[in-house]
Amino acid sequence: MKVTTLFTLSLLALVSAKNVANLDKFRQAFEKEFGVHAAKRGLSVEQFVSLLEESTPEQIQEIMGKNVQGVLMAHEEEKLTEPESILLQTALAQNKDISIFANYIRDQKKIALATDDLQDFLVVVAPTDHAISHNLGGLKPWEFPLPVDGANEDENIASNLSSFVQSHIIPTNGEVKDWPVFLNSNEDLELTTHSFNKNSVQFSRINGETFVNSNKVLDTIFVDNGIILVISDSLVKP
Repeated sequence: MKVTTLFTLSLLALVSAKNVANLDKFRQAFEKEFGVHAAKRGLSVEQFVSLLEESTPEQIQEIMGKNVQGVLMAHEEEKLTEPESILLQTALAQNKDISIFANYIRDQKKIALATDDLQDFLVVVAPTDHAISHNLGGLKPWEFPLPVDGANEDENIASNLSSFVQSHIIPTNGEVKDWPVFLNSNEDLELTTHSFNKNSVQFSRINGETFVNSNKVLDTIFVDNGIILVISDSLVKP
């Protein structure tokens, strides 16, 4: 009877030629075993995989011997322990020095979704809590540039917060690889780009340190879908 045990189902799923990624991983796990057994039969690895696919559970055990179950279990354990992606949303929430700005981002639906999406790659210039509390002339980010009194108070507050957040978020437009190279360069470099709301933002590397609009970067955090640059000031002022 064909393929009735969980073990064999897992094995066939892993070695299926239709699943190239799993086949490559499984082949690495069984590199020595495959080589020995395939060579004994005068087969290539691909031919040997095909042989396993056509075999019953009993035949697989007979072909591969007792080692097959141990190697399969080790392979499955390795898959389970593979580290999960670390995304901007998580990294922002974990950094206590930028908690205010992280909260502002969570309130901006489009940007918040992007920070939790592995397909997006953003550069986040994050002012510290101290910068937001003390470096804006006594105002809060939602209090400028539009007035927050009168009939349009709620709309203006929302617009001000959105503008503040967008001023500190840099879309990479697919140029993902350039950023780590730039931020790790030992050469003095300059890069001018634009924030989400089209403000010009200048990045510099000077003597091995990074600056954003002349503000020294205090911390650089690389994650799977972006980079966080912590600064001690705001990129926009009242």
